[in-house]
Amino acid sequence: MKKLLAIIMLAAISVASFSEVTRTGNIRTGGNIMSKMTFTVADSVVTDDTLSITIANIQSYQQNFTATYTLDSLSGDPSIGVTLYGKTTSNGSWTSIGTATWDDVADNPQSISSTAPAHYNWLKLEFIASSTTQESRILTLDVRTSNAINLPSNSGTLTISRATSGTVTITSADNDANAALTVSAGGTGALTLGDAGSTTAITSSDWAIGATGAMTGIGAITADGLITGTLGATISGATTSLNASSNFATNLNTGTSTGALSLGGGSGTVAVNSSAWDVTTAGVASGLTKITTTYDGDNVIIDPAADLQVLDIQVNSSSVFNVDTTGMVNATYMRIPTVIANTDGTETLTAAMSGAFVTASKSDGATTITIPDPGAATIGVYYRILQMADQDLVVTCATANSNGIVCDGVATTDNVTISTSSHKIGAGMYILGISATKWYVGGLNPESVLTPEAAD
Repeated sequence: MKKLLAIIMLAAISVASFSEVTRTGNIRTGGNIMSKMTFTVADSVVTDDTLSITIANIQSYQQNFTATYTLDSLSGDPSIGVTLYGKTTSNGSWTSIGTATWDDVADNPQSISSTAPAHYNWLKLEFIASSTTQESRILTLDVRTSNAINLPSNSGTLTISRATSGTVTITSADNDANAALTVSAGGTGALTLGDAGSTTAITSSDWAIGATGAMTGIGAITADGLITGTLGATISGATTSLNASSNFATNLNTGTSTGALSLGGGSGTVAVNSSAWDVTTAGVASGLTKITTTYDGDNVIIDPAADLQVLDIQVNSSSVFNVDTTGMVNATYMRIPTVIANTDGTETLTAAMSGAFVTASKSDGATTITIPDPGAATIGVYYRILQMADQDLVVTCATANSNGIVCDGVATTDNVTISTSSHKIGAGMYILGISATKWYVGGLNPESVLTPEAAD
C-alpha cells in the first residue's frame, strides 16, 4: 500500500512539473490595447514549464503588433524563452511573430514587435522555462496593435508601412485595370499634398510637376492672384500680350532695379504708340514736346521738324542755346566744365574728372594737385589749375619718381611747381594726357612760370 501511494505522489509531481498554465485576454474590435490583465503568484513559470496567454483580436484589417512584459525571478537561475504568435482563424496554425529570452530583472521591460503588418485575429504569448532549476512570475503585460491600413479610432492619421526601405505605392484597380482614383477632402475641408519636410512631385501622361517645382507640359494657366518669380521668365512660341485691354499700369524694370532694360533684339522692329506721342517702326517720332539728350559721343544733333519754328535747348531748366523763328542762333552762355574749389591744399583728380577747373585758395601753405599716373585711360583727359593765393602750386603724379610728365625743357619729370615770387596769384597750369605714358603740363597764361623737377 505504501509503495502504491509513493508511485501516485511521484506521478502527481511529474505532471505538476510539466504542466501548462493558460490565460486569456481580449482586444476589442476597433481597439488597439489589450484589456487590463492582473497577475498573481499563480502566474508563475518553473523549470520546463510553459505559460501561455491567448488574446482575441477580432479586426478586419492588417496590423502591427507589440507585446511588452516584465517578470520577477522567485528562485533559481531563470532562462525563459518568450514567443509571440498570431493566427487569422480560430482553427488555423500559429505563426511566430517574434522571440526573445528573459534571463533577469535587468531585462525589464522586454518587448517583442512584428516586423511586417499582418491580419491576425488571435495572438498568443508563450513563456517557456528551460530545464535549469528556476521559478519566475509575470508581473505586467501590455499588448498593443497599430493599424497598418484603416485609421485607428479617433487618430485621424493613416500610415501605410512596409517592412523594408523603399517606395509605398497606392494603386486603384477594377475589372479592366483602368480604374480611376479620386482623392478628396470631405465637404469644404482642405486637401493637402506633402509637407514642408519632404519633396512632392506629380506625374501624369500629359504634364508633370517635378520635385523642385519645375512644370512641364502645362497648358493654359489662369491665375486670380499675383504671379511672382525670382529666377526670370522665358515666354515664346506665340504672340505675347501684357495687360491687354486692362486699365492698370504696366511696369518694367522699375523700383530699385539697376539692370539694363532692352527692347528688341535687332532682328525686328519696335514701335511706341501712346495717347500723347508715338514712334513708328521706321523711327519717326511725333507728338514730342521736348527732347532731352545726354552727351555720349562726338556730336549731338537735333533736327527739328519743318513745323517746329523754335528750338530751345535747356540745362537745368535754363535756356543755354536757342534758334528763334528767324533762324537766328542765340548762345545764352558758354558752359565751362565742373569747378572744384580747393581750400585745404590737397586735391586728387581722376580720369573721370576730365575737364575739371580747380581753384586753389589755401593761404598758409602750398597746394598740391595729384593727377593719375598716365595710362590708356588718361589719353585726352585734361584739367586746368588756377592759383588764387600767394602760395606755391605743385602738380605731381600719383606715383613718386614715375617721370610721367613732359614740361618746359624736361621730357621726364614727375612734378611741376609754380613758386616764383610776385607771379603766384593768377598763375596756373594746363594739363593734358598726350599718351599712355605721358602728361603734358603747360602754363595757363604767360605769367605762369613753371619749374619742373629734374628727371630722376
